Amino acid sequence: MPAIKTFDNQEINYSFSKGRSSHAIIFIHGLGANLTIWKTEYNYFKGRGYNVLNFDLQCHGHSSCRKNPGFRQFAKDLNFLVGRLKLKKIILVGHSLGGLIALDYYKRYPSKVKAIISIDSSYEVSLKSLNPLMPLQFIIAKLLAMVPAKKKNKPSGIDF
Repeated sequence: MPAIKTFDNQEINYSFSKGRSSHAIIFIHGLGANLTIWKTEYNYFKGRGYNVLNFDLQCHGHSSCRKNPGFRQFAKDLNFLVGRLKLKKIILVGHSLGGLIALDYYKRYPSKVKAIISIDSSYEVSLKSLNPLMPLQFIIAKLLAMVPAKKKNKPSGIDF
């Protein structure tokens, strides 16, 4: 698969199929995954004549890794690919973190996005909460969830 050097000299691994359609479907994987999770979907839409892009986020798969990439960096990398491949009418399909990246991309480049399909992304995270403090908020929420709740007396002989 080819790789492309971005504006900041990072290497992004991607797979692209030029189709007959004016629409481009872009698959964005989740945290810890890579572009291979979309192989079946990629081939399905490729076979139906769509422009299809599948890529590894920075620090995933065969893409290079800069220190602590975030939503902004992922969106910039994606926009670089969209521009370089001259894609129009894009449909973003994101799984988990990929769904959040799709939302962030739309926030930054709304005129380029025709539709977003978000799969298994957090419903608690909206465009309003995509901010620099989000990782800290997430950690605090997880820590609070670990605090044991007040125990209630349960009837004897019942195990639940």
